[in-house]
Amino acid sequence: MDLCPVFKEFPLLSSLLQYFRSELLRKNCFSIFISAFLLIYSQSLLAFHWGPFPGRYDCPEIANSYECALSLEQKINLPFIQRVSEKKLDVVLLSGEIRSFINAYDDPATFQIDETLGYSILEVVGDSRYVVLGKQFGEGGAFSLLDRKTGAYHKLIGYPVFSPDGKKLIEAYTDFSAFSPTVLQIYKVIDGAIELEYKADVGDEWSADWGAEAIVWQSSSVITFTKVTIDCSINESAPCENKSLKYNGKGWEVF
Repeated sequence: MDLCPVFKEFPLLSSLLQYFRSELLRKNCFSIFISAFLLIYSQSLLAFHWGPFPGRYDCPEIANSYECALSLEQKINLPFIQRVSEKKLDVVLLSGEIRSFINAYDDPATFQIDETLGYSILEVVGDSRYVVLGKQFGEGGAFSLLDRKTGAYHKLIGYPVFSPDGKKLIEAYTDFSAFSPTVLQIYKVIDGAIELEYKADVGDEWSADWGAEAIVWQSSSVITFTKVTIDCSINESAPCENKSLKYNGKGWEVF
């Protein structure tokens, strides 16, 4: 969840955030500050792009990540995706086996923060082989990738996007509100299995120094992105940097 664009519209909040961020993080209550902010300002004032990839997990008119996810799921009309009920989601594998995803609790008053509030299907890719799922928690969320061919289920932090040739996979997420970790990682894909090739050093993932936004696969060996910090997001005189990741045959380099 990227709150940074919001602060450009509220200079006072920008100053408050810069002042309180370190103190609140030391006291493990930065999320409380953000929650209070969201309560104070009407959702109608906020436009959110929930993922770091343009055009993916993108609901600029919806200010709730789970509602955004459900709206995207409703646009997917495929016979192997079955929304059984509000609490249960079924995916039919190529073998015919049904993989069910069930919310972890029934009573919102008794849930645990790390339990799954709700599953959703965000997109289906790779000739309908892979299903990208969103997992909404009490605070924050995560993603996963289901391989309908092998049945493999990969738990991820960031949103996953395959390279044009399908041989690489990048997962990324930026969250300066500390509801979820900030990550930027690239995997090698071998018949559905994934092997970590690159992990960006963003500092402490829960209070990251920077994150990646506007990520685009320019080719299967070149990725462009914007290196975002809280400072550059709210300070127009010091714009965020445009970067690229390039695969040199042995590893990934940042330029």
